[in-house]
Amino acid sequence: MVTARAEADGVVVIGGSAGSMGQVEAILTKLPPLLAIPVVFILHRGMDVRAGAALAHRLGRVGRLEVVEVEDLTYYRPDQVYLAPPGYHTLIGRSGPTLSSEPRQSYSIPSIDSAFESAADAFGSAATVVGLSCANNDGLAGARQVLAAGGRVLAVDPALVSQPVLVRALATEPGVEFADPLGLAARVAGATSGGSAGASTAPS
Repeated sequence: MVTARAEADGVVVIGGSAGSMGQVEAILTKLPPLLAIPVVFILHRGMDVRAGAALAHRLGRVGRLEVVEVEDLTYYRPDQVYLAPPGYHTLIGRSGPTLSSEPRQSYSIPSIDSAFESAADAFGSAATVVGLSCANNDGLAGARQVLAAGGRVLAVDPALVSQPVLVRALATEPGVEFADPLGLAARVAGATSGGSAGASTAPS
């Protein structure tokens, strides 16, 4: 039986919008069946709770890990990945994610910035955040905070996505690592297994 962790040593938080589903699925197919550190997805989507549960079920069929929507006081397990529910911000803690009903941040709820910033606060240099296709700059401020804390920022190549606003903004930040969707998925898998996720590359 797989049990919850008392406290995680690091975290990977991945942010994008509905246009990033192909990138999300590529990442899920690469993840190992047991994670050394937890993975949390923050995706902009509608407010329909039933649709949110359906998305978790759909994504859970893609890879080898169960995908569960975050509930308040969720605890990390190595056989699960976590999906922010609609209508709440998901804040990243060392024992697990929690929910916040604060107003929209960066015009969004759930907010990628809120999740990235809380990951930086909780994990410092052990935080890795990932920017996917997204139609606004939600995630930029949080990524800057992760970099300032000594953490790692990965992003999909802006030339290869339909909604590149966030990742184009990230391209102005020194230290952000870019890759094509499959390369990005491999780097995320490397980070979650405790290995290297590859060297930094500039976007095309």
